[in-house]
Amino acid sequence: MRSVGRALTLLVALAVSACATAPTPPSSGRPEPRQAASTPAPEATGSLGSATADESAVAVSRLAGLTYVTGAAARELVVIDEAGEPRLIFEGPDEPWGELGRPTWSPDGSQLFVSLGYVPGNTWVMDADGGNARQLELPPECGIPAPEGWWADGTSILFSEFRDVWLGRPGEVPPVLERCILDLASGEVEHFTPPADGRWLPDGSILTFVLEGDGQVAYLVDATTGDRTRLLAADAVAWSPDGQRLAYHRGHRPLGVVELGLADADGGNVQPIGSGKWPTWSRDGRFIAYHDSEGADGLWTRLHVITADGREVARAERSIPAGYWDAVWLPDSSGFIVYDGTELLLVDLDGAITSLGAGSSPTWRPQDP
Repeated sequence: MRSVGRALTLLVALAVSACATAPTPPSSGRPEPRQAASTPAPEATGSLGSATADESAVAVSRLAGLTYVTGAAARELVVIDEAGEPRLIFEGPDEPWGELGRPTWSPDGSQLFVSLGYVPGNTWVMDADGGNARQLELPPECGIPAPEGWWADGTSILFSEFRDVWLGRPGEVPPVLERCILDLASGEVEHFTPPADGRWLPDGSILTFVLEGDGQVAYLVDATTGDRTRLLAADAVAWSPDGQRLAYHRGHRPLGVVELGLADADGGNVQPIGSGKWPTWSRDGRFIAYHDSEGADGLWTRLHVITADGREVARAERSIPAGYWDAVWLPDSSGFIVYDGTELLLVDLDGAITSLGAGSSPTWRPQDP
């Protein structure tokens, strides 16, 4: 049995939504994935598949390791190999309750897991080439488990246990979701209740948001003691790779605008830099990507890149539909990939946009040290 308070050094797969509603599991039996291991991806378009006019604009080396979901039902998992070829490594079962979620790699890149909807038995773990795909077994007391991430040593996966709905009343702290940890080798499950709900950070603390007045305030919670430290008023925060700075956005609801800014890692020295949402740091910490709404109807958004001190580097050459923000920086920080609701787009540091074809939930396989 591991010490949860001390060992919460995990790679987070997603921010847990305390407002998520757990749908009723289907009454059918356990689904079976289709067999698909390291085979060429069928009929992909754009630079992720057959040659197009856009393909010459994207060097093969830039896309190697890109992992994404595609297919008519969004149940095909594809990885770009070292030769720049898309390889279909897994197909989710043909069931009606959802699409594949974001694939999440283990720290050493030897395994990954992926989930399909909020149903029991919804998570598969497999080798890097899709081999040895197996459906994870969790006991009924885990409720509707949602995978959050890997433990740093790659031996276990952390799950949230969805049970209730949070209405988000002002002044209330989000209800705490129970967690279970599945040891992949032994199948042993450990349950625990953290002192707060929110996004688990690599240092073992928890980032949570509390409604106060007209907006939210970000707090850090010590996972061992439960002590809370106020950061700043914000709806989202993102730390730089070196942990020294953070970018944030927060809404001024009476004014109907969203402020983008920078601050020290502890929330001090706040520096508003304009309007924008969802800041995302480049891997080398030199740039920040974000998006800003365009038009009175709010149906479109424009992607931007700024330096770590707030100077604008690029404004994307065209707008994309609002409501989709799935930006993932390339390993060399030369650009980022974003999902626009239909396809994956590569945005370079000069603002140029290259279509990569149909796909969603982009991520990258960890590179060799």
